[in-house]
Amino acid sequence: RSMLPFRVGAAVLGVLVVVHASGVFGASSYAATIAVAAAFGVVGLVKNRPGTRWPWMLFLTTAGVWAVSNTLADGNAGFRNLTTSRPLLPDLVSLPGYALFGAGMYGLLRARRAPTSGRDASILLDGVVLAIGSSLVVQHTLVGPTLELDDTWIVARLVVSAYPTAAIFLVGLAAQLAFSRGPRRPALLFVLAGTAALVVGDVIWAFSEIGRIDAADGLLEIPYMLVPLTFALAMLHPSVAALDQAESPTIERPRSRYVAVTTALIAPASLVIFPGTITPLVVVLSVSLCVASAARVVTAMRSEDRLRARLLHRATHDDLTELPTRSLLVDEIERRLHGKEADGRESVALLF
Repeated sequence: RSMLPFRVGAAVLGVLVVVHASGVFGASSYAATIAVAAAFGVVGLVKNRPGTRWPWMLFLTTAGVWAVSNTLADGNAGFRNLTTSRPLLPDLVSLPGYALFGAGMYGLLRARRAPTSGRDASILLDGVVLAIGSSLVVQHTLVGPTLELDDTWIVARLVVSAYPTAAIFLVGLAAQLAFSRGPRRPALLFVLAGTAALVVGDVIWAFSEIGRIDAADGLLEIPYMLVPLTFALAMLHPSVAALDQAESPTIERPRSRYVAVTTALIAPASLVIFPGTITPLVVVLSVSLCVASAARVVTAMRSEDRLRARLLHRATHDDLTELPTRSLLVDEIERRLHGKEADGRESVALLF
């Protein structure tokens, strides 16, 4: 397939991101970028024809929801406004978009799963561990301090806290998608990069809302601008047609998976370094992380036991007839000749 639409889309969307960061056209350029990215996404879906389209349609719907929310925001009138005068309508429109986004991620994850393999418990638990570990850090450093702010409207504090909380949910889904054993095609990498940009954008924006970060709005919105760009490029790239290819039977895991899960496991210890109060919710999350880690260890041990039993069976039985091989017969004879039965009696073998 031709790469020309992909290159054109990358150039146009890249220019729009730079223009928005410069602040020349104001807040209206954000909605315009989403509209252009959605148009390129539709072109990519029509041209590349992925086997599973409904997750991509959910992503396009999410883009529309967030474009409407940005329009209702009326030039960020609610930004850094934690008083009762904060307009809640943009937030009420924007937050359901995270559910649509998550449903799209789950659709891609389900499409990449082999029909006969079912759900891989190890991938699921690794995603849960990563999500809980990330949630611990965000809860301790961002959500907790936000909810404890004085002289602010509690509803505004809850709304600000909802964005990074919803983003952490997406971390768990993105981790499972990244850990899946299917081919790592460019379209998948664009999806993961867009999800990472959304999570980073939500965390930075929330810190700015409570006054922990002071930067221009154009700079704060750059991660959000990268979300429609990366997803549009994912739809435009020819590899999107094979993104739902079933996972391969290989058991090899990428090194990044080990690094990500290990980092999440040390999250409780890292809370000593970060400022903040140890709240009951942090304790609950820490216990949940321990439980998920224990379940992951048990799953790994059971998987190893099953693999050992399968390898032993294949080494001692014929693949076609499932009958014992000569090696198993010899081992059994040697065991009987040099050992004893369970009740202590010796065995005697007579061969003709």
